[in-house]
Amino acid sequence: MLKDTDVAIALGVSVSTIRKWRIQKLGPKYLKIGASIRYRPQDIAEFILSCQKTVNHEQMDFGPPKHLSPPEK
Repeated sequence: MLKDTDVAIALGVSVSTIRKWRIQKLGPKYLKIGASIRYRPQDIAEFILSCQKTVNHEQMDFGPPKHLSPPEK
């Protein structure tokens, strides 16, 4: 079981962010045991995976940035 400080370190965010996410129901699943809040490692792993975004490389333009391209004639 992990404390909010452990989760904050694992996710690279502040403890206050973890607490805000919990209040806003945006963060990882948690358990309330008495007055204590604890996180299961597998719930943190699931949260990380749920944040993963996919990129369609076929639609990406790998040319130079538009502002560096020569003007069209």
